[in-house]
Amino acid sequence: MKAGDLKETDFYDSLRDRVFAGIVENLSQNERVLDIGCGDCDLVEYLAKEGSMHLVGLDIDGNKFKHASQNMEREIRPKVKCIKGDAENLKDFKDESFSAVISLYSLHEIVHPLRALKECRRILQRKGEIIVVDLMKNTIAEKLYAEKYFNPEDIKILMANAGFIIIKQKIFSSEGPAITVGYKREKNG
Repeated sequence: MKAGDLKETDFYDSLRDRVFAGIVENLSQNERVLDIGCGDCDLVEYLAKEGSMHLVGLDIDGNKFKHASQNMEREIRPKVKCIKGDAENLKDFKDESFSAVISLYSLHEIVHPLRALKECRRILQRKGEIIVVDLMKNTIAEKLYAEKYFNPEDIKILMANAGFIIIKQKIFSSEGPAITVGYKREKNG
C-alpha cells in the first residue's frame, strides 16, 4: 500500500469501527471516562450509545464542540460533556476522579506526552485504566499526515515512566494503530 493509494479520510475511516470496538472491549465497567484529545467528540458519543457511562471529552482546540453537540442524539447528551482544556494540565479535575482515560490518535500531538500521562494517572481512581490508541511510526499514516508517531514500544515506556502497569498491547495491522492498555498502580505497589 502506498500513500498515494489512499485518501486521508479513507485511512482513518477504514479503522474506525474496529478501533472503537477495541476500546469498548477494553473498558471494564467504567462509570466516568475522560477522552483526551477528543476532537469532535465522536468517540465519547459512540461510548455513550454503548453504555451508561458519564463521559468527558477534552480537547485543546474545542472548535468542533458546538457542531458535535448539535448533532448528538438527545438521549445521550446528559451523559456527555465536551470541554476545552490541555491534557498536560488537568487542574480542573480532582485526584482520582475518573475510572478510565482514553487517548485516541492524540498522544503524538501532545508536546510533553509524559507530563500528560502523569496527569492522567493522577486523575485516575486507584484501579483506573488508561487506553492509548495511536498510529505507529514508519507507517503510511506518517506519509499521509506528515506527522511523527511513536512506535508501540515507545508508548509502553512512556506509560511505564508515568507509573502505569502495562496490561496488554494489540497492533491492528502492520500499518497500525496500536492499542495499549495500562492500569494505575496501587498506592503501595
